[in-house]
Amino acid sequence: MRTAALVAASSFNAAAFLRFHEQHPYDDIVAVDAGYAHLQAIEVTPTLVVGDFDSLGFVPSDIPTVRFPEEKDDSDLGLALDWCADNDIDSVSVYGAFAGRLDHTFAAIQTMAGFSLGTHRAVRGISDTAQLVVMPGGHRLLMPGADQGPDFCALPKEQRTVSVISLSDCSRGVTIQGMKYELGGGDLTNRCSLGLSNELIGKDASVSLAEGCVMVTLPLYQEIILSGNFAK
Repeated sequence: MRTAALVAASSFNAAAFLRFHEQHPYDDIVAVDAGYAHLQAIEVTPTLVVGDFDSLGFVPSDIPTVRFPEEKDDSDLGLALDWCADNDIDSVSVYGAFAGRLDHTFAAIQTMAGFSLGTHRAVRGISDTAQLVVMPGGHRLLMPGADQGPDFCALPKEQRTVSVISLSDCSRGVTIQGMKYELGGGDLTNRCSLGLSNELIGKDASVSLAEGCVMVTLPLYQEIILSGNFAK
């Protein structure tokens, strides 16, 4: 299975990147425009740089580069995800796309949803404080927790919070198990907040989906196991 990390230009969680990369090294590291500067700062050389380079201000000369015009119909992140789809990347993690301008963050999530539905693969995002998984129908996200012990529920709530948000008009057959609030094959729409602010309780927990596309937000270092083409 081929894995890739995309590093965009917004706030970059370098500690999380280095930790995850050390645990399971990415096969490809793609700098998205000014994400190249983030990687330079931690002395990591990307395998590819893509973008229009309006944010970075120059085009790197010593690394394979794919340059796009500034006036285009897709974001640099969208074009980087297109590259992943074209190059049969099975597992994608996105960094540096979930802070700063609200419209950029929302567009990044929409773009990830388009990639997920178009390739039938899940994609993970890493922010400064949490992680998110965008997954299409037919996938199941497992959050192991059976060995976390009785003190787990004494952790601050933000370290146990999981939200399930529909990115489709309607996500059907949503099943949530092993959390404070469970759901058995229900429907979520992108016009409700039913899946907001659930809680891990120290058990094995899971979210599965029959049709549509959902975003699951969860604690930053919670282990995840996802069916389909995402295993990292």
